[in-house]
Amino acid sequence: MKTSAEPPRLVVNEHGNTAWLSELRAGTSQNPAGYSPGQAGRSHVERGPRSTGRARLALLVVAVIAIGAIGSALYLRAGSSSRSGAGQSPGTLSVGDLQRSARALHAPVFWAGAIRGMEYELHRAPFGRVAVSYLPEGSRVAHPVPSVKVTTYPLTGAFAATVARTRSPSANQVKLPGGAIAVWYTGHPNVYVAYPGWPFQVTLVASSQATAHRLAASGRLQSVPGTPTPPQPSVAIVSLRQLKQLADSLSQPIYWAGPQTGVTYELTRMPDGRIYLRYLPAGTRIRSALPALTIATLPLRDAFAITQATAKGKHARTTVLPGGGIATVAPRERQAYLAYRGLDYQAEVLAPLPAAAWRLASAGRIVAVH
Repeated sequence: MKTSAEPPRLVVNEHGNTAWLSELRAGTSQNPAGYSPGQAGRSHVERGPRSTGRARLALLVVAVIAIGAIGSALYLRAGSSSRSGAGQSPGTLSVGDLQRSARALHAPVFWAGAIRGMEYELHRAPFGRVAVSYLPEGSRVAHPVPSVKVTTYPLTGAFAATVARTRSPSANQVKLPGGAIAVWYTGHPNVYVAYPGWPFQVTLVASSQATAHRLAASGRLQSVPGTPTPPQPSVAIVSLRQLKQLADSLSQPIYWAGPQTGVTYELTRMPDGRIYLRYLPAGTRIRSALPALTIATLPLRDAFAITQATAKGKHARTTVLPGGGIATVAPRERQAYLAYRGLDYQAEVLAPLPAAAWRLASAGRIVAVH
């Protein structure tokens, strides 16, 4: 792959409108290693030996299955205008028509929003998979490779499965609004996105790895208007009294670093039971992006054993806490973790300053609200 060509970039102007650079609209951007038409647009069949009748029979069966899948799929193409222009493919529809077609499916459908210079395909495949493909406007190729493809599909435990991907040494991750997480592997074009408490996963593929990663990190991935959306977290400013009342009403702990003066307590409850308590400077607006001390309470089966295993990592710092607890922090990490025997909850301490999280956790300052 040539390295001299600059990968397509996502450009956001002052009004928030997003457009791709000309090379992406023209479909001339460089493909990443491993990216092929089979990954982006259609099923990819590995070819075996050509000599045996068994192989021919297998290919025939695959062909029959593929024809049946194609015959059962819903295939629509939409353009950025309701009128077909000189550069548009015949039969294109407006973005509004695409949205109406997506709503008619009565299923979650994610996309990256309208992008100037692109046409769209809405494809419903077996097993509940729904894909929105972005094609350069006016494509005349019979089966063009999408510049961007966003696929939504049901997956039990999608969020946990996506979080598990972060354990790979080659994994990269970005936290998104709504508690979502985006994960991709270095050298691979796919980006995986999932939301807590939502049994669906979203996969994003683009014509270059850089484009896919920038698009995922930009927060543009969202539900097509009118289609089912992921459950949203509850975020509120709470007083000490309200915090203690909530802790008394729940059947799970809420960890914190104790009361502090001159702060505002921001409490976030996720659909999967996670709770985040942020210590914001007094007067800070809710949902502020300002870095702040954050104590998370995370439901986690065998939390103590998992935290203990983490403590055995190379160069990890560990200390035993009163009451049968353990705290650990990995080298160069801003997060410290702690857990107690018999409780399926882990506390995560995130502090803006290096070593601050470890000082709080190791000193026994992180306790349950009472």
